[in-house]
Amino acid sequence: MELPISRKKIGPIEIKVEVGTCSLPSKAEEIVTAFKRELSRFKEEGIERWSVTHVGCRGLCFRTPLVEVKTPHLGKTIYQNVKPQDVSQMVVDHIIKGKSLESLTVDHFYQKFLSKQERRVLGNCGEIDPDSIESYLGAGGFSGLEKALKKMRPEEVLREIKDSKLRDRDALAFFTGEKLETYKKQVKRPKYLICSGEGEASEACISTALMEGDPFALIEGMTIAAYCLTGVERGYIFCRKEGHPLVIKRVENAIKSSREKGYLGGNIMGTSFGFDMELKENGEVFHPKGNAVCCKECAHLLLESGGNGPPVEKPLYVIDFETLWHLNNVFNPETFANIPLISKHGSSWFRAVGRPESTGTKIFSLVGDVKQGGLVEVPFGTALSQILSLSNNEMNDIKAFMLGGLGSGFLPKELLHTPLSHSELESMGNRVGSGKILIIDQSHSMVDMTCYAVQRMVDDSCERCQPCVQLLNSILTLLDKIVEGHARLEDLFLLRQVAENLRENALCEFGRLAPTVILSSLNHFEEEYRNSLV
Repeated sequence: MELPISRKKIGPIEIKVEVGTCSLPSKAEEIVTAFKRELSRFKEEGIERWSVTHVGCRGLCFRTPLVEVKTPHLGKTIYQNVKPQDVSQMVVDHIIKGKSLESLTVDHFYQKFLSKQERRVLGNCGEIDPDSIESYLGAGGFSGLEKALKKMRPEEVLREIKDSKLRDRDALAFFTGEKLETYKKQVKRPKYLICSGEGEASEACISTALMEGDPFALIEGMTIAAYCLTGVERGYIFCRKEGHPLVIKRVENAIKSSREKGYLGGNIMGTSFGFDMELKENGEVFHPKGNAVCCKECAHLLLESGGNGPPVEKPLYVIDFETLWHLNNVFNPETFANIPLISKHGSSWFRAVGRPESTGTKIFSLVGDVKQGGLVEVPFGTALSQILSLSNNEMNDIKAFMLGGLGSGFLPKELLHTPLSHSELESMGNRVGSGKILIIDQSHSMVDMTCYAVQRMVDDSCERCQPCVQLLNSILTLLDKIVEGHARLEDLFLLRQVAENLRENALCEFGRLAPTVILSSLNHFEEEYRNSLV
């Protein structure tokens, strides 16, 4: 292929291919290989300096895999739904001829998708190579740790976390700084930190996206947390082996690279502080179906038992959070990933977005009856209607939605404009939860949806205390009776009474949260229940 003299030297060329759990089925690895092969072939055409790197999830899960091509002539272009067979044409047309492929470009929509987001925690996902510590350092990585170790005392770091009003990015949403302070006061030894990579946030793909796309941020956050606690010398990251091979690979590599570069181990960054960590792969030890493996409580029990855990069939849930000191050292990846940002920029910067009682940003996962699902990061206080508009989803056909997983409740479409903050949702008897947003359209029966949710809770219950064992099964029996069309009005009253009884008498957070889905469904969709009665 003969090119004009002015185009003989082409470069540097930078190509970033989205390689994550969601894009692997679309042959993302083959796309990487194809780009390397094609670029090598065209060296005589002037392509000399080029790089092809893996990056994490960018959030547009319905258009994966995304490929970013950056050239001196055209700048940065994002392509969507790329296939291995598209690569040859992309190299010839875009890189050599300098003409983008309009049929594959996603630029305009992608800018709209990003416009209302505040990508702080997800900032590196889709931008850096998660396998390269140099790439993380080039994006300012470990600067929060450096500031903490070299310019701040442990108590000052802890004060910044407390002043930021950061809340755990999980169902209970405790203030992270207060939990750390409580754990710091404990005298029991040894002390350690735990990152639970499973649970609701994993089901929502939030934990997976962070651990695959920015694993060094998790390591940095855990190390800063350990420094402010004093006396914590080891951390453990728990992740289920099945279904997460890429998470395992990238986290293990990140731990190894961090240790080699002096960001883990003894005398970190030339200081007297030492901290190390390891990845614990948990199979189906606690739950043969793989549900709720490595919840906070299971993560602790697995560690205490030396790696295998007690031979129980279902996950163990907490009876009394306040009296179990060890739970103050367990957080999920999103919570840990916020800590380097607080250390680097300060608590005032962190509080500048969000609401007074819900500071910072939250990652939400849009699933269910949506045309275009994915991950978005927005300030607390953003309405769900705004999140839906980011992904070009229409609201006309929506009947209901659920926030934060099964411990949350069903809400009607009239509440789509409610600000997503802890105070707003708690005032309605709901919660932010993990960030999973399930959209339900008009084709679904809310009685059926509630029955399905309760069945999931029965499956996940540890069956160790009578309130959950008896009352959850009683609720399921009543719901089945309604679904089958055999229930009477008194059964509806009884259903509400049993749910309220469970909320009042449950011995753990799981049991106390479980009735939310039943009561919210009854409160907002009672007419559907009445229409199913005899």
